[in-house]
Amino acid sequence: MKLSKIVPTLFALIIVSCTPATSSSSLSVSSSSDSLSSVQSSESSSSETSSDASSSVSTTSSSTSSSSSSNSVSSSSSSSSSSSSSSSSSISSSSSSSSSSSSSTTTSSSSSSSSSSGGETVNIALMSAPLYIPAISQNDCVSYKVWDLEYAIKGENTFIPYMSLQTALLTIYDDVEVIKEDNKITYTCPYDIVFTVDHEKNTITAHNFDNIIASDGGERNIFNMTDGEEVNTHIKENYITLQGTEDVVFDLNKYNLDIYKYNDDFYIPFSIVNSITFNMCFWASCNFNGTAFYLLNFSRGAVALNYVGTSFEKDFHNGDYRFKNARSNYEFREYNYNSLMFHLDISYGFRDCRISDFNDYLTKNHQDIVNNLKSDNENFYCQAIERLINYVIGDGHSTAGNNASACGASTYTRTGIMSERYLALIDNEEDLLARRQKALGRNIPSLRYYRDTAIITFDQFLYYPYEMSDAIAEQLVNYDSFALVYSLMKQINNKAGIKNIYFDLTCNPGGGVIAAIGILGYMTENVELTTYCALTKTAASQSYKIDTNLDGKFNEDDCLANKYKFFVLTSAMSFSCATWFPHLAKENECATIVGENTAGGACNSYITATPDGKIFRISGIAPRAGFKDNPSAHPDDGVIVDVPLDRDYFYNDDTLAEIARNH
Repeated sequence: MKLSKIVPTLFALIIVSCTPATSSSSLSVSSSSDSLSSVQSSESSSSETSSDASSSVSTTSSSTSSSSSSNSVSSSSSSSSSSSSSSSSSISSSSSSSSSSSSSTTTSSSSSSSSSSGGETVNIALMSAPLYIPAISQNDCVSYKVWDLEYAIKGENTFIPYMSLQTALLTIYDDVEVIKEDNKITYTCPYDIVFTVDHEKNTITAHNFDNIIASDGGERNIFNMTDGEEVNTHIKENYITLQGTEDVVFDLNKYNLDIYKYNDDFYIPFSIVNSITFNMCFWASCNFNGTAFYLLNFSRGAVALNYVGTSFEKDFHNGDYRFKNARSNYEFREYNYNSLMFHLDISYGFRDCRISDFNDYLTKNHQDIVNNLKSDNENFYCQAIERLINYVIGDGHSTAGNNASACGASTYTRTGIMSERYLALIDNEEDLLARRQKALGRNIPSLRYYRDTAIITFDQFLYYPYEMSDAIAEQLVNYDSFALVYSLMKQINNKAGIKNIYFDLTCNPGGGVIAAIGILGYMTENVELTTYCALTKTAASQSYKIDTNLDGKFNEDDCLANKYKFFVLTSAMSFSCATWFPHLAKENECATIVGENTAGGACNSYITATPDGKIFRISGIAPRAGFKDNPSAHPDDGVIVDVPLDRDYFYNDDTLAEIARNH
């Protein structure tokens, strides 16, 4: 794996605030700019043919294809085929093709035959449908067609799609090596990622699954947000080491889901394919709405819980799931529930220390939620999702979005139920914002001075993936926190007598860790961090150098630890990245933490969706902040401060300056 490709992926998802409520105060900055123009989508076709089904080894390759949008990674495969035109076409079961089509017309059914899963024989029909991704167009988010995907349906139930793993992999990679045995198919992808599908055992085994979570979106890179421009040039990765990686076995028997064999290929419930490929690779959920596939990508802005009313949302909600009332189908509801349990089990970032078996936990403790998750009553169902995400998980990152696509775009009757942790975050936000406004006024300056102390305040770690330079940084102060701090540090460097610098995160609910890493470069020559993946039990140690002065050089001039003493002011509202930042400052021994212990939020925020299109956010499987001497431990209970300070004195600059003089 190219190590330089890990940086944008590990932290790509933490781009927006990760709390249930965001700060309402505004910060004044020294310069501003108009919003940068959106990157337009581009579509390029790809064509692909798989080898003879009777051969023991086949290699599948295709031409590179890229299109609009954001970030990410690598996944897994199974044999795939999709039509090369927008009209109906027959699909041969002994070969597969993947190609793009410029038409937006949905596609057709294909061959139909019997298939087996264990002792069951069913009819399988091959279909194809377009894949759409969100694309920003002026003030709207529109549906942009990439190409067609082949899928299968079982019997008469058109609501439950099945897909060959190779179809998903060929959306990510140009080349996938396929080895077929009697009851097994092995798919070898770039970065030494290997999937083995065992039809007889009804299992999928993933080797080097960490390389799916941490890579660059594959060779296809259909979310190319920067349109080929290099990003994060001010951040250089020194090294990364991985320890303890384990193979992951996904046992579908536990979830009452089956793999079907058809024409020397295996068809897996699409929800499972989505969970182990698209979700992990693109950090986006690929959802079928009964008519087409939609890649709901968080960082692209389409479904960051704020896509309501856009053209993309309307298209997503106007599929057969809604118009043919998919939730009235018992088999579909069971599929939706079982798929949700599978996805939570493998994707929840605290699966090793909180809930590892969601069905077992809910059945024992919240049977009413289980019943309503399987209900044909749309209101009861959506409320059950809300209770599960906001109350049962309820860790501050987790929150439920709008209605499922199967239920239409109308809002349901929300319960308003939240966990104690959520309520504490909200209470602390209200209290601290009121205290700060009383002390400093409504318009909080991003930089203020008191004697020999400078205090930098920002209420979110914003990250804008763009090649950073002096000129660009000045334009991005409203969109990127590193750019803001870069601009403010120039002012501080030009002011005589400053010895101490505070970063005030008391009203900061989180944001992008890449921005945090960049800012930490002012405080230490090497930013070192440890992360942990609870699914693969992998500990990763990483080190970065930061070109803080943007002179194109990574040297001793970038770190200002010999010039200033650094302090981080935190509160019980400092959450997510505002916990990561002081955690990394303590791990790197480059700042003194003052105030209250932080609110936690040690995992990457991660947006996904149920098979019927109910969007929600949870603490994701990777990366999770760890400790150098104990990677699997985490600061989710909060970073412990070095100097406790009552919040009555948070905005008393004389008190802050006095603490700085004494430490």
